[in-house]
Parts: sequence; structure tokens; C-alpha cells
Amino acid sequence: SISAAAEEFKSQSSRLDILMNNAGIMATPLAETEEGYESQFGTNHMGHALFTKLLMPTLLKTAEEEGSDVRIVNLTSEGHNLAPRPQGILFDEAELKKQGPWTRYGQSKLANILFTKELASRYPSITSVAIHPGVILTDLYASNQRSNVLLKYGVMLLGPLFMADIPTGALNQLWAATGKKTEVVTGNYYTPVGASSKGSKWAQNKNLAQELWAWTEKEFASKGYS
Repeated sequence: SISAAAEEFKSQSSRLDILMNNAGIMATPLAETEEGYESQFGTNHMGHALFTKLLMPTLLKTAEEEGSDVRIVNLTSEGHNLAPRPQGILFDEAELKKQGPWTRYGQSKLANILFTKELASRYPSITSVAIHPGVILTDLYASNQRSNVLLKYGVMLLGPLFMADIPTGALNQLWAATGKKTEVVTGNYYTPVGASSKGSKWAQNKNLAQELWAWTEKEFASKGYS
């Protein structure tokens, strides 16, 4: 579990310089996490937010040390533009579950950007950024290929021509994690490689970011993570 993973890390190290929230799923069939969240939102946002919350004391402690440069890198996507219209974030789980897989994915990726902006605002001693890795040929498309024959063969035939390979896909997050502190600006959203982007209108909405943060913290508190 996320809690167990955080505890395992803390049992082995008292220092954490770079946290890269990279795990995720994309446009999967409708499903729920054990906690009842729509699976993409639960995995891509709630999971990363909880992991970050549990490791935050270690990150902040490290940031206090001389010469430190602590960073949180959250992987998002240009797919955040697919978030539900007109709200951007549907806090009503029943309503979210009525949306299509790509819309649900868009919400989870928008949440990554909004969460990053709140991290930057609340923890100025840490550099927090959101990055889009690019369109990469990975197993992330597996669930879509199983349900969509056209997509399956499209990825097989055209993927190698129009999609980047995995090493290329890692470049933006590596830059965000190790680039010069003067170039990696906290709270920013970057497309490959190191190109600052404003993102969608929702991604620039400070009130929505604050609302998402408050809602997320309330959900954590209801499950014993205060």
C-alpha cells in the first residue's frame, strides 16, 4: 500500500532530495479503487497526493539542510485538456463515473497540475513542478488497445513513427529533477524538454487548485490521514 511504501522508505532513510510521482494509468475502463474513488483519479491524483503527504516531513527536513535542493516532480499530461467541461474537476464521484474514460483521465491529469501549484504555494522551500513527458510508446496504451482494434493496430503501425521511445520520454522529468535551480521554477508546468507552459484555463485557476487541495485533505482526514 501507499502507507506501507512510505513507512518502508522512512525506515531506511532520513533524507529525501527528489520525489518523482510517476506511476499512473490512462483511459482505463470504469473501475473503483478500494476506497471507492474512480480508478484513474484515485491512482493518478489521490495516490500521489497521499504518498507526498506522508513523505512531506522528510522532504521538509531535508530542505532545511545546508546546500539542499529538494524537488517534487509530478508527471501529468497534455491530456489534462480533456478534463470535464465546464468545471475541470468533478468532486461528485457519481458524476465523474458517468464520464468517458478519456474525460476521467483528463481530470486526473489536471489534478496533477493543480496539486503541484498548491505544493509550490504551501511549501516554498521545495521546488515542485508538473511535467508532460511527451507522447511515448509504452504499455500505458495496453488497456485501450484491448478494447479498440483501430487503436491497437494504429499504435502498432504508426507508433514507431510518431511516438517517442521510453528513454526520450524520461528526458523532461530528468531535466526537472536535476536541471539548474534557476531554470526549474516551482509551480510551473513543463512540456518536453524544459518548455514552460501555462496549460489549460483550468490549470491556471488558483481557486480550483485551492478547492482541490481542501477536498483532498478532507478525504485523507476521513480515512485517518490528518
